[in-house]
This record gives sequence, structure tokens and C-alpha cells, in this order.
Amino acid sequence: DEEGLTCMVCQEGYKYKPNEVMGVYVFATKLKASNVYAIEGTAPGVGDGGEASSEFPDLMDLLPSRLSSSQRNVSATLVTSVSAFNTIHLSCHDQAAKADRNLSKPKSEFEGATLRNSRCKCNSLLPINGPEVSSDAFALAIERHFGNVGGDASKFRLLLHDMRLLALRIAHQENLRDEVGGGSLSSNVKLLTYQLQLGLYLIETDHGAHVDEHVRYKLALKAFVDAGGSSHAGSSSSSSSS
Repeated sequence: DEEGLTCMVCQEGYKYKPNEVMGVYVFATKLKASNVYAIEGTAPGVGDGGEASSEFPDLMDLLPSRLSSSQRNVSATLVTSVSAFNTIHLSCHDQAAKADRNLSKPKSEFEGATLRNSRCKCNSLLPINGPEVSSDAFALAIERHFGNVGGDASKFRLLLHDMRLLALRIAHQENLRDEVGGGSLSSNVKLLTYQLQLGLYLIETDHGAHVDEHVRYKLALKAFVDAGGSSHAGSSSSSSSS
């Protein structure tokens, strides 16, 4: 029997089709961010002569301490995604989409996909990397996904904010089912884990213009984890001494 993720069409996954790229249906909504730097963690007042402040100073050192007036007004189109977490081989999706186009009443690619996706709205397939998927095949799947969802930030930044926004929506207990017509809390938590997988892949493989940005995010994450560990150790020692 197949183990792990399975395709909703052929019912096989990476055990029996290790070279076939799988994806999870997502519904991505565009949103306009009027100040990208503000939502990337820069403290209020930065750019007006104020200094960034945080309980994690090492982390804040990696963020710009002063922003010019032009930087304060940088905007971008970002996306926020939700999912009912139905997975499918991209090849099976393409075959089904071709069949939908040849119907007496043709359906568009994601009209037909919505029916397969438990009648939950979708407009892209977030690719899921497998143990034997070729880098070329996965790269094509990544380009396809970001071509579907749009946005004008780098792939890594777009994905990072997508994850961040979904985590915030989950934390604020938004009813994500209403947006797509289905999809549970657990479905969207699963989506976060595979967005993280894709983010790590982009960090390791994108050697283009955004390498410095990726390094900054990796250092920021390490600083955050180290600071959190030190804080936990300090609180533990205080508790034991008392």
C-alpha cells in the first residue's frame, strides 16, 4: 500500500511514483501591502530617526535600523493562501484539465480542479518535493505555482509573507473555510509545513539576485532561535534557584 501523501486521482504517491511531482491545491488571494518594510518586522518609528527595538537585539541588528523616505513607501503585491489539502500529481492534474477542456461544455483549468478539490476553490498547486523528483521537474513546478499566484516580490519573500499571514490568520482563529468553501484548521497547518519545505528549498537553490536576502533571513532565524533558547535557559535557572 502507498504510504504518506497520495494523489486524489490515481491514489499513488512517492512510493510508487517517486519521480512524479505532487502538489497541493491552494487558493491564493492577492493583497496590496503599502509598506513592505513595516510588515517585515521593522519597529515603529524606524526611518523617522528612531532606532529599532526588540527583546531580541541580535535579530533586530539584521534589520535596517534607519530607512529613507523612499524605503518607507515601498509597496508590493503579496498573496495569502489557504487549502483543503487535497494532493494530486501535476501530470494527473494536467490530464484531467485536458479532459475538462474537451467536454461539450468546456471547463477552465481550475473550474474542473475545484470539483476534484472537494468543491473547494483553488487557483494553483503548491509543489511538494519528493525523494527522487528531479531538480528540473521541481523547478518547473515552482515556476508554474508562482506564475499562477502572481505577486511582484521575489519567490522567497512572497512565500515567506504567505506563511506569515496564514500563521497570523490561524492564530486569530479566522474561519478559513468560508474563503474556499472547505478546509479545516489541520488542513491549513499541514499547508504551512509544506510551504516551509518549499522555502528551505528556495534558500538552498536560488543563487540569483536575492541570495543576500536569504542569508539575512537565515541569520535572523538563527538569532531568534538562539535568543529564545537563552531566554528559556535563563528562566529555568531562575525557577530552580527560587
